[in-house]
Amino acid sequence: MSNFYKRILGLIFIITVFSSNLHSQDTSGIFFNFGFIKGQKYQYLFIKHEGLYNANQTIIEEATDTILAELKVIDRNALGSIVEFSFSGYPKGNQLPDPIYSIPVRIALDSNNNSLTLINTGDFQKYLYKQIDSLFYAKVYDSATVAIQKMRFGQKKVIEELVSKDLEEFFTIFSRQFNVFNTYSVGKPIYHPFDKQPFLASGVCNLVQPDPLKEVYFLQTEIKTKEDERQLLMDAYNSTMKMNNTFNPSEVTPAVDLAYKTYFIWDRKTAIIKEFRVENSLRVGDQTKVDFTKLLIINLR
Repeated sequence: MSNFYKRILGLIFIITVFSSNLHSQDTSGIFFNFGFIKGQKYQYLFIKHEGLYNANQTIIEEATDTILAELKVIDRNALGSIVEFSFSGYPKGNQLPDPIYSIPVRIALDSNNNSLTLINTGDFQKYLYKQIDSLFYAKVYDSATVAIQKMRFGQKKVIEELVSKDLEEFFTIFSRQFNVFNTYSVGKPIYHPFDKQPFLASGVCNLVQPDPLKEVYFLQTEIKTKEDERQLLMDAYNSTMKMNNTFNPSEVTPAVDLAYKTYFIWDRKTAIIKEFRVENSLRVGDQTKVDFTKLLIINLR
């Protein structure tokens, strides 16, 4: 089965999550400072996974890319920062699983070091347009499909959803404050395949300090749809089926659930994120699609 990025032109379920102000602010809590230094390189193990599972959590299909990601602060001033993730094969010397990884991801951060936008959208558009053209020349796409696909990938938001949304989540905790004694109520608009408008889901966020003698903190967030919200998503599912002429009134509408989780390990002494994971899942009936991205620091360079 092809890897994650080779399938981005396919018709798959995609959960797109945006977060500009996900985390609550607690002025009595620990301030999450941004410790990444301009010009210094931070090497992470980068894992990108997607899987489809049945009700028993048995794998129907899955794909995982494991590569090296190098984070570098290219520029920084009072207005914000520009950071870059560049990728290489893992173990060192191996080829990248897909050529799209050869394009660095450059992200602009605001003065709080939270993500603003993907800067080099055009680099990814050129790559995707080339792939679309190759499918046309191979007679996989007709001219109408080419036009539709290029119109789709001509939108900046679509490119960000595909290549940078998880990496942008990496920066959501900076300049926030949390207290280890509190549990915070949080909300998040979650985009899903059955409506152009996002679904506003709620959940909790909490900070844990496993060892009081060490200033290493675990920040965890879990957001998911509640049981009484499920019908709204089921109605959206039916509307999509009707629009696609695939609705069967004699069939029972499957239950639909959305979930979003993040996990950070942050070192207060260095103000560096040592580990990060973001996971999105969509359940339709007895099948669940799970996507996650994980960054695990290896060393500083």
